[in-house]
Amino acid sequence: MELDATTFVLEIVNFLILLWLLNRFLYRPVQAAIARRQRQAEDAARALDAQRAVLDDGQRQLQVARGVLDAERDTERQRLATEIAAERTRRLDALRTELEDERTKAKARWTAEQKQEARRQDEAAARRAEAFVRHYLERLAGPELERAITGLFLSDLAALATEPRDRLRAQAGGGAIEIATAFTPAETERSRIEAGLLAALGPPVAAHWTIDSSLIAGIAVRLDGHQLEASLARSLVAFAPDSSANS
Repeated sequence: MELDATTFVLEIVNFLILLWLLNRFLYRPVQAAIARRQRQAEDAARALDAQRAVLDDGQRQLQVARGVLDAERDTERQRLATEIAAERTRRLDALRTELEDERTKAKARWTAEQKQEARRQDEAAARRAEAFVRHYLERLAGPELERAITGLFLSDLAALATEPRDRLRAQAGGGAIEIATAFTPAETERSRIEAGLLAALGPPVAAHWTIDSSLIAGIAVRLDGHQLEASLARSLVAFAPDSSANS
């Protein structure tokens, strides 16, 4: 095959035309598409970078907010723990005070009950003792014992000092007096008693005689607002409840 100049030139022209056609209709559109795609990729990358920056900023803000929330939560937790501890202490103190008050009240009630029980036992013992002594005094009582008691009464009345004797005379006032005995006295005994009272209280003495079995044995002279007594019943006063307070 012979290669002439015309064919060579035409081949070159065809090649150049092909290059122009390729450059015009293929290479440039491809380049333009590649450049467009590259620009789009760069725009997308920039958008992604911007979104990433926004996300990073949001993440930092979230971390800051989380730190603030954690700090507030810790502060609130400490405050709540402090309030709970204070409330627990207050309630424990109130409960301790209430228990102490109840203990004090219970102790006071127990003490009062013990005192009341002791008082009841003392009163019961005093009543038993009084009943025992009264029983024997009633067995011992009689006119003879009453005369002996009356004699002691008149002796003590005669031995009174001047001042108390004057007070008795002022109370008697020369009026009527009541003389009580447990047994009916003989006339001689009445005369003896009236003579002793006359010497102690001064004349005139108007005597009104009565029988009072509660004396058991003895005598009681009742003046205006005052009573002189010497009897076995008087000895039983010591057995009465609160006799020390009333004596």
